[in-house]
Amino acid sequence: MKNSSNISGRIIDIMNSQPKVTINGDEWVNLASLGIALKSFGIDYNLLGFEKLRGFIESFPELELYKDEQNQLPVYYVKARIGKKIRKCNNSTAPSLSQWAYMGDWVEMTHNLKNLAIDEPGHWGETERDGRVIYPLLSSYINGTFIKLFKQKQILISDDSKYAVFNTGLVDSKFKPICAFFEKNKMSGYQDWHFKDFYVSGENFYGKKAGEIFSEEPKRAYYFDDPAELLYDWRGHKFPQIDYEHCIIERVERLPADFVRDNGPRDFNYQRINELSGIERDDYLKSLREAIQNDSEAYRRLVSRFDDAVNVALKKVEWNYKTAIPMYYSRKDKMCLMLPLSLRREDKVDVALVVNKIKAGYRGETILPLNWAYDDARLVCRPDGEWLSVANYSIDE
Repeated sequence: MKNSSNISGRIIDIMNSQPKVTINGDEWVNLASLGIALKSFGIDYNLLGFEKLRGFIESFPELELYKDEQNQLPVYYVKARIGKKIRKCNNSTAPSLSQWAYMGDWVEMTHNLKNLAIDEPGHWGETERDGRVIYPLLSSYINGTFIKLFKQKQILISDDSKYAVFNTGLVDSKFKPICAFFEKNKMSGYQDWHFKDFYVSGENFYGKKAGEIFSEEPKRAYYFDDPAELLYDWRGHKFPQIDYEHCIIERVERLPADFVRDNGPRDFNYQRINELSGIERDDYLKSLREAIQNDSEAYRRLVSRFDDAVNVALKKVEWNYKTAIPMYYSRKDKMCLMLPLSLRREDKVDVALVVNKIKAGYRGETILPLNWAYDDARLVCRPDGEWLSVANYSIDE
Protein backbone atom coordinates (compact mmCIF):
# COMPACT_ATOMS: atom_id res chain seq x y z
CA MET A 1 0.00 0.00 0.00
CA LYS A 2 1.18 3.51 -0.68
CA ASN A 3 3.31 4.98 2.09
CA SER A 4 3.41 1.51 3.63
CA SER A 5 6.77 2.28 5.20
CA ASN A 6 5.17 5.19 7.05
CA ILE A 7 2.36 2.97 8.32
CA SER A 8 4.72 0.19 9.35
CA GLY A 9 6.86 2.76 11.14
CA ARG A 10 3.82 3.90 13.11
CA ILE A 11 2.98 0.29 13.92
CA ILE A 12 6.50 -0.35 15.21
CA ASP A 13 6.32 2.79 17.36
CA ILE A 14 3.05 1.56 18.85
CA MET A 15 4.55 -1.91 19.39
CA ASN A 16 7.41 -0.37 21.36
CA SER A 17 4.89 1.03 23.85
CA GLN A 18 3.20 -2.35 24.41
CA PRO A 19 4.00 -5.08 27.00
CA LYS A 20 6.50 -7.62 25.66
CA VAL A 21 6.77 -11.39 25.96
CA THR A 22 10.21 -13.02 25.64
CA ILE A 23 10.21 -16.04 23.31
CA ASN A 24 13.45 -17.75 22.25
CA GLY A 25 15.43 -14.71 23.37
CA ASP A 26 13.38 -12.20 21.33
CA GLU A 27 10.75 -9.76 22.56
CA TRP A 28 7.29 -10.13 21.00
CA VAL A 29 3.96 -8.29 21.33
CA ASN A 30 0.67 -10.15 21.64
CA LEU A 31 -1.17 -9.70 18.32
CA ALA A 32 -4.61 -9.25 19.90
CA SER A 33 -3.28 -6.53 22.21
CA LEU A 34 -1.60 -4.81 19.29
CA GLY A 35 -4.88 -4.77 17.36
CA ILE A 36 -6.60 -2.89 20.18
CA ALA A 37 -3.70 -0.43 20.42
CA LEU A 38 -3.66 0.20 16.65
CA LYS A 39 -7.31 1.20 16.61
CA SER A 40 -6.82 3.50 19.59
CA PHE A 41 -4.11 5.28 17.55
CA GLY A 42 -6.33 5.57 14.48
CA ILE A 43 -4.96 2.65 12.42
CA ASP A 44 -7.99 0.58 11.39
CA TYR A 45 -7.02 -2.41 9.25
CA ASN A 46 -10.66 -2.89 8.17
CA LEU A 47 -10.70 0.57 6.62
CA LEU A 48 -7.49 -0.33 4.79
CA GLY A 49 -9.21 -3.29 3.16
CA PHE A 50 -8.18 -6.13 5.46
CA GLU A 51 -10.73 -8.44 7.04
CA LYS A 52 -8.36 -9.87 9.66
CA LEU A 53 -5.57 -8.29 11.70
CA ARG A 54 -3.21 -11.14 10.89
CA GLY A 55 -3.46 -10.53 7.14
CA PHE A 56 -2.83 -6.84 7.70
CA ILE A 57 0.35 -7.50 9.68
CA GLU A 58 1.55 -10.08 7.14
CA SER A 59 1.33 -7.45 4.39
CA PHE A 60 4.34 -5.64 5.92
CA PRO A 61 7.69 -7.34 5.26
CA GLU A 62 9.14 -5.31 8.16
CA LEU A 63 6.96 -7.24 10.62
CA GLU A 64 7.23 -10.88 11.64
CA LEU A 65 4.57 -13.14 13.13
CA TYR A 66 5.14 -16.00 15.56
CA LYS A 67 2.56 -18.71 16.16
CA ASP A 68 2.66 -20.18 19.68
CA GLU A 69 0.97 -23.59 19.60
CA GLN A 70 1.66 -24.63 23.18
CA ASN A 71 -1.95 -23.92 24.17
CA GLN A 72 -5.05 -25.64 22.83
CA LEU A 73 -5.61 -22.67 20.53
CA PRO A 74 -2.62 -20.95 18.91
CA VAL A 75 -1.64 -17.46 20.11
CA TYR A 76 0.04 -15.05 17.71
CA TYR A 77 2.80 -12.57 18.49
CA VAL A 78 4.50 -9.94 16.34
CA LYS A 79 7.87 -8.16 16.28
CA ALA A 80 9.82 -5.95 13.90
CA ARG A 81 12.50 -7.34 11.65
CA ILE A 82 15.09 -5.47 9.63
CA GLY A 83 16.39 -5.68 6.07
CA LYS A 84 13.62 -7.62 4.34
CA LYS A 85 12.58 -6.79 0.78
CA ILE A 86 8.96 -6.37 -0.21
CA ARG A 87 7.41 -9.73 -0.96
CA LYS A 88 5.59 -10.41 -4.19
CA CYS A 89 2.39 -12.44 -3.99
CA ASN A 90 2.57 -15.61 -6.07
CA ASN A 91 -0.25 -17.31 -7.96
CA SER A 92 -0.75 -19.99 -5.29
CA THR A 93 -1.55 -17.52 -2.54
CA ALA A 94 -4.33 -15.01 -3.03
CA PRO A 95 -3.39 -11.54 -1.78
CA SER A 96 -5.88 -9.10 -0.36
CA LEU A 97 -7.08 -6.37 -2.70
CA SER A 98 -4.91 -3.78 -0.91
CA GLN A 99 -1.84 -5.99 -1.34
CA TRP A 100 -2.52 -6.46 -5.04
CA ALA A 101 -3.35 -2.86 -5.89
CA TYR A 102 -2.99 0.63 -4.47
CA MET A 103 -6.63 1.56 -3.81
CA GLY A 104 -6.15 5.18 -2.76
CA ASP A 105 -8.49 6.36 -0.01
CA TRP A 106 -10.28 3.12 0.90
CA VAL A 107 -13.23 4.93 2.49
CA GLU A 108 -13.72 7.10 -0.61
CA MET A 109 -13.40 4.03 -2.83
CA THR A 110 -16.17 2.18 -0.98
CA HIS A 111 -18.35 5.32 -1.01
CA ASN A 112 -18.07 5.50 -4.79
CA LEU A 113 -18.90 1.81 -5.21
CA LYS A 114 -21.84 2.04 -2.84
CA ASN A 115 -23.25 5.05 -4.71
CA LEU A 116 -22.92 3.30 -8.07
CA ALA A 117 -24.57 0.03 -6.97
CA ILE A 118 -28.26 -0.58 -6.35
CA ASP A 119 -29.45 -0.06 -2.79
CA GLU A 120 -28.51 -2.73 -0.28
CA PRO A 121 -30.66 -3.65 2.76
CA GLY A 122 -28.88 -2.27 5.80
CA HIS A 123 -26.79 0.03 3.58
CA TRP A 124 -23.76 -2.26 3.91
CA GLY A 125 -23.65 -1.82 7.68
CA GLU A 126 -23.27 1.95 7.38
CA THR A 127 -21.71 3.41 10.50
CA GLU A 128 -19.46 6.29 11.53
CA ARG A 129 -15.90 5.99 12.74
CA ASP A 130 -13.48 8.82 13.44
CA GLY A 131 -15.89 11.29 11.86
CA ARG A 132 -16.19 9.39 8.56
CA VAL A 133 -19.07 7.27 7.27
CA ILE A 134 -17.84 3.75 6.48
CA TYR A 135 -19.39 0.60 5.02
CA PRO A 136 -17.64 -2.34 6.71
CA LEU A 137 -19.77 -5.00 5.00
CA LEU A 138 -18.96 -3.56 1.59
CA SER A 139 -15.24 -3.49 2.45
CA SER A 140 -15.38 -7.15 3.41
CA TYR A 141 -17.43 -7.99 0.32
CA ILE A 142 -15.17 -6.36 -2.25
CA ASN A 143 -12.03 -7.85 -0.69
CA GLY A 144 -13.55 -11.34 -0.47
CA THR A 145 -14.82 -11.12 -4.04
CA PHE A 146 -11.38 -10.13 -5.30
CA ILE A 147 -9.69 -13.02 -3.48
CA LYS A 148 -12.14 -15.51 -5.00
CA LEU A 149 -11.65 -14.04 -8.49
CA PHE A 150 -7.87 -14.19 -8.03
CA LYS A 151 -8.06 -17.89 -7.13
CA GLN A 152 -10.31 -18.57 -10.11
CA LYS A 153 -8.01 -16.57 -12.44
CA GLN A 154 -10.96 -14.40 -13.44
CA ILE A 155 -9.06 -11.11 -13.33
CA LEU A 156 -8.50 -9.97 -16.90
CA ILE A 157 -5.04 -8.64 -17.81
CA SER A 158 -4.52 -6.80 -21.10
CA ASP A 159 -2.21 -8.27 -23.75
CA ASP A 160 0.40 -5.62 -23.02
CA SER A 161 0.05 -6.18 -19.23
CA LYS A 162 -0.70 -2.49 -18.69
CA TYR A 163 -4.34 -2.80 -17.61
CA ALA A 164 -6.51 -5.08 -15.51
CA VAL A 165 -10.24 -5.34 -14.77
CA PHE A 166 -12.51 -7.51 -12.66
CA ASN A 167 -16.24 -7.90 -12.08
CA THR A 168 -17.31 -6.78 -8.59
CA GLY A 169 -20.45 -8.93 -8.66
CA LEU A 170 -22.55 -5.83 -7.97
CA VAL A 171 -24.90 -4.14 -10.44
CA ASP A 172 -26.13 -0.60 -11.01
CA SER A 173 -29.75 0.57 -11.11
CA LYS A 174 -30.06 -0.86 -14.66
CA PHE A 175 -28.75 -4.22 -13.40
CA LYS A 176 -25.59 -3.85 -15.48
CA PRO A 177 -22.42 -5.34 -13.92
CA ILE A 178 -20.06 -2.96 -12.11
CA CYS A 179 -16.38 -3.61 -12.82
CA ALA A 180 -13.11 -2.22 -11.45
CA PHE A 181 -10.38 -0.78 -13.69
CA PHE A 182 -6.64 -0.81 -12.88
CA GLU A 183 -3.46 0.42 -14.50
CA LYS A 184 0.02 -0.98 -13.97
CA ASN A 185 1.60 0.83 -11.04
CA LYS A 186 4.44 3.05 -12.23
CA MET A 187 5.91 3.33 -8.71
CA SER A 188 8.42 0.59 -7.95
CA GLY A 189 8.42 -1.04 -4.52
CA TYR A 190 4.65 -0.76 -4.20
CA GLN A 191 1.75 -2.91 -5.35
CA ASP A 192 1.74 -4.10 -8.96
CA TRP A 193 -1.52 -2.31 -9.80
CA HIS A 194 -3.12 1.09 -9.28
CA PHE A 195 -6.91 1.37 -8.96
CA LYS A 196 -8.45 4.00 -11.25
CA ASP A 197 -12.24 3.75 -10.99
CA PHE A 198 -15.34 1.59 -11.16
CA TYR A 199 -17.22 1.42 -14.43
CA VAL A 200 -20.21 -0.01 -16.25
CA SER A 201 -19.51 -1.41 -19.72
CA GLY A 202 -19.71 1.23 -22.43
CA GLU A 203 -20.33 4.10 -20.03
CA ASN A 204 -18.04 6.94 -18.97
CA PHE A 205 -14.30 7.06 -19.62
CA TYR A 206 -13.17 3.74 -18.17
CA GLY A 207 -16.22 1.82 -19.37
CA LYS A 208 -15.40 2.86 -22.93
CA LYS A 209 -11.66 2.33 -22.48
CA ALA A 210 -12.22 -1.21 -21.20
CA GLY A 211 -14.19 -2.00 -24.36
CA GLU A 212 -11.24 -0.81 -26.47
CA ILE A 213 -8.68 -2.88 -24.56
CA PHE A 214 -10.45 -6.13 -23.68
CA SER A 215 -12.19 -8.46 -26.11
CA GLU A 216 -14.43 -9.93 -23.41
CA GLU A 217 -16.32 -8.80 -20.34
CA PRO A 218 -14.89 -9.84 -16.95
CA LYS A 219 -16.92 -12.61 -15.34
CA ARG A 220 -18.27 -12.51 -11.81
CA ALA A 221 -16.99 -14.94 -9.18
CA TYR A 222 -18.77 -18.29 -9.05
CA TYR A 223 -19.11 -20.28 -5.86
CA PHE A 224 -20.99 -23.48 -6.70
CA ASP A 225 -21.42 -25.95 -9.57
CA ASP A 226 -24.39 -27.90 -8.25
CA PRO A 227 -27.53 -25.97 -7.22
CA ALA A 228 -28.22 -28.74 -4.70
CA GLU A 229 -25.42 -27.25 -2.61
CA LEU A 230 -27.73 -24.33 -1.86
CA LEU A 231 -30.37 -26.46 -0.10
CA TYR A 232 -30.26 -28.39 3.17
CA ASP A 233 -31.59 -31.90 2.47
CA TRP A 234 -33.31 -32.73 5.75
CA ARG A 235 -34.82 -35.96 4.39
CA GLY A 236 -33.08 -38.88 6.08
CA HIS A 237 -30.41 -36.67 7.62
CA LYS A 238 -32.24 -35.03 10.48
CA PHE A 239 -29.37 -34.16 12.79
CA PRO A 240 -25.83 -33.20 11.71
CA GLN A 241 -22.68 -34.51 13.31
CA ILE A 242 -21.34 -31.73 15.54
CA ASP A 243 -17.75 -30.95 16.47
CA TYR A 244 -18.70 -30.00 20.03
CA GLU A 245 -15.15 -29.53 21.22
CA HIS A 246 -14.56 -26.95 18.53
CA CYS A 247 -17.95 -25.19 18.67
CA ILE A 248 -18.33 -25.08 22.45
CA ILE A 249 -14.80 -25.11 23.87
CA GLU A 250 -12.48 -23.77 21.20
CA ARG A 251 -14.99 -21.12 20.10
CA VAL A 252 -16.48 -20.36 23.52
CA GLU A 253 -15.88 -16.62 22.99
CA ARG A 254 -18.41 -16.69 20.13
CA LEU A 255 -21.18 -18.02 22.37
CA PRO A 256 -23.40 -15.56 24.26
CA ALA A 257 -21.77 -14.75 27.60
CA ASP A 258 -24.94 -15.35 29.60
CA PHE A 259 -25.52 -18.68 27.82
CA VAL A 260 -22.07 -19.85 28.92
CA ARG A 261 -22.50 -18.46 32.43
CA ASP A 262 -25.94 -20.06 32.93
CA ASN A 263 -24.91 -23.48 31.63
CA GLY A 264 -21.16 -23.58 32.25
CA PRO A 265 -19.14 -24.41 35.39
CA ARG A 266 -20.95 -23.07 38.47
CA ASP A 267 -17.87 -22.02 40.45
CA PHE A 268 -16.03 -20.22 37.62
CA ASN A 269 -15.25 -16.49 38.00
CA TYR A 270 -16.90 -15.12 34.85
CA GLN A 271 -15.74 -11.76 33.46
CA ARG A 272 -16.73 -9.41 30.65
CA ILE A 273 -14.45 -10.30 27.72
CA ASN A 274 -14.82 -6.89 26.08
CA GLU A 275 -13.34 -5.20 29.14
CA LEU A 276 -10.14 -7.28 29.10
CA SER A 277 -6.88 -6.43 27.33
CA GLY A 278 -5.47 -8.80 24.72
CA ILE A 279 -3.25 -10.81 27.07
CA GLU A 280 -5.87 -10.78 29.86
CA ARG A 281 -8.45 -11.99 27.34
CA ASP A 282 -6.21 -14.85 26.18
CA ASP A 283 -5.56 -15.97 29.76
CA TYR A 284 -9.23 -15.71 30.70
CA LEU A 285 -10.42 -17.75 27.70
CA LYS A 286 -7.75 -20.37 28.34
CA SER A 287 -8.98 -20.74 31.94
CA LEU A 288 -12.61 -20.89 30.82
CA ARG A 289 -11.90 -23.60 28.24
CA GLU A 290 -10.03 -25.67 30.81
CA ALA A 291 -12.86 -25.23 33.34
CA ILE A 292 -15.44 -26.52 30.83
CA GLN A 293 -13.23 -29.46 29.86
CA ASN A 294 -12.72 -30.42 33.50
CA ASP A 295 -16.41 -30.13 34.43
CA SER A 296 -18.21 -32.96 32.63
CA GLU A 297 -21.61 -31.97 34.03
CA ALA A 298 -21.28 -28.40 32.72
CA TYR A 299 -20.04 -29.68 29.35
CA ARG A 300 -23.10 -31.93 29.06
CA ARG A 301 -25.39 -29.01 29.90
CA LEU A 302 -23.84 -26.88 27.19
CA VAL A 303 -24.01 -29.71 24.64
CA SER A 304 -27.63 -30.47 25.52
CA ARG A 305 -28.71 -26.85 25.14
CA PHE A 306 -26.71 -26.59 21.92
CA ASP A 307 -28.51 -29.68 20.56
CA ASP A 308 -31.88 -28.18 21.49
CA ALA A 309 -31.06 -25.12 19.39
CA VAL A 310 -29.98 -27.29 16.43
CA ASN A 311 -33.23 -29.28 16.61
CA VAL A 312 -35.27 -26.07 16.49
CA ALA A 313 -33.21 -24.84 13.53
CA LEU A 314 -33.88 -28.09 11.63
CA LYS A 315 -37.61 -27.75 12.23
CA LYS A 316 -37.42 -24.26 10.76
CA VAL A 317 -35.56 -25.63 7.71
CA GLU A 318 -38.21 -28.31 7.20
CA TRP A 319 -40.89 -25.62 7.36
CA ASN A 320 -39.00 -23.13 5.15
CA TYR A 321 -36.02 -24.26 3.07
CA LYS A 322 -34.71 -20.65 2.92
CA THR A 323 -33.83 -20.90 6.63
CA ALA A 324 -30.59 -22.69 5.67
CA ILE A 325 -28.51 -19.93 4.07
CA PRO A 326 -25.69 -20.70 1.59
CA MET A 327 -22.27 -19.28 2.38
CA TYR A 328 -18.77 -19.39 0.99
CA TYR A 329 -16.41 -20.86 3.58
CA SER A 330 -13.20 -19.08 2.56
CA ARG A 331 -11.00 -21.02 4.99
CA LYS A 332 -11.76 -24.26 3.13
CA ASP A 333 -12.62 -22.66 -0.21
CA LYS A 334 -15.98 -24.40 -0.42
CA MET A 335 -19.72 -23.86 -0.19
CA CYS A 336 -21.47 -24.61 3.09
CA LEU A 337 -24.83 -23.83 4.68
CA MET A 338 -25.64 -21.93 7.85
CA LEU A 339 -28.33 -22.74 10.39
CA PRO A 340 -29.67 -20.22 12.94
CA LEU A 341 -29.00 -21.16 16.57
CA SER A 342 -31.17 -19.56 19.26
CA LEU A 343 -29.29 -20.52 22.39
CA ARG A 344 -31.05 -18.27 24.89
CA ARG A 345 -34.57 -17.71 23.61
CA GLU A 346 -36.29 -18.89 20.46
CA ASP A 347 -37.18 -15.45 19.12
CA LYS A 348 -33.52 -14.30 18.87
CA VAL A 349 -30.76 -15.93 16.85
CA ASP A 350 -27.38 -15.83 18.61
CA VAL A 351 -24.93 -17.51 16.25
CA ALA A 352 -24.84 -19.34 12.92
CA LEU A 353 -23.86 -23.01 12.75
CA VAL A 354 -21.82 -23.77 9.62
CA VAL A 355 -22.74 -27.21 8.24
CA ASN A 356 -20.91 -29.10 5.54
CA LYS A 357 -22.36 -31.90 3.36
CA ILE A 358 -20.65 -35.26 3.93
CA LYS A 359 -21.52 -38.84 2.92
CA ALA A 360 -23.14 -39.52 6.29
CA GLY A 361 -25.33 -36.42 5.98
CA TYR A 362 -24.03 -33.13 7.40
CA ARG A 363 -21.34 -32.08 9.84
CA GLY A 364 -21.41 -28.95 12.01
CA GLU A 365 -18.00 -27.40 11.40
CA THR A 366 -17.98 -24.21 13.46
CA ILE A 367 -20.10 -21.33 14.74
CA LEU A 368 -19.96 -17.75 13.49
CA PRO A 369 -21.08 -14.42 14.93
CA LEU A 370 -23.92 -13.03 12.83
CA ASN A 371 -21.84 -10.24 11.31
CA TRP A 372 -19.25 -12.77 10.08
CA ALA A 373 -22.06 -15.01 8.85
CA TYR A 374 -23.56 -12.16 6.83
CA ASP A 375 -20.16 -11.38 5.28
CA ASP A 376 -19.70 -14.97 4.12
CA ALA A 377 -23.27 -15.27 2.85
CA ARG A 378 -23.20 -11.94 1.00
CA LEU A 379 -20.30 -13.11 -1.17
CA VAL A 380 -22.60 -15.70 -2.74
CA CYS A 381 -25.75 -13.58 -2.92
CA ARG A 382 -27.77 -11.15 -0.85
CA PRO A 383 -29.23 -13.21 2.05
CA ASP A 384 -32.98 -13.70 1.67
CA GLY A 385 -33.71 -14.79 5.21
CA GLU A 386 -35.48 -13.33 8.19
CA TRP A 387 -32.81 -14.33 10.70
CA LEU A 388 -29.66 -13.20 8.85
CA SER A 389 -30.15 -9.50 8.31
CA VAL A 390 -28.02 -6.47 9.05
CA ALA A 391 -30.91 -5.19 11.12
CA ASN A 392 -30.64 -8.21 13.48
CA TYR A 393 -27.15 -7.53 14.85
CA SER A 394 -24.75 -4.76 15.69
CA ILE A 395 -22.01 -4.20 13.13
CA ASP A 396 -19.50 -3.99 15.99
CA GLU A 397 -20.42 -7.39 17.45
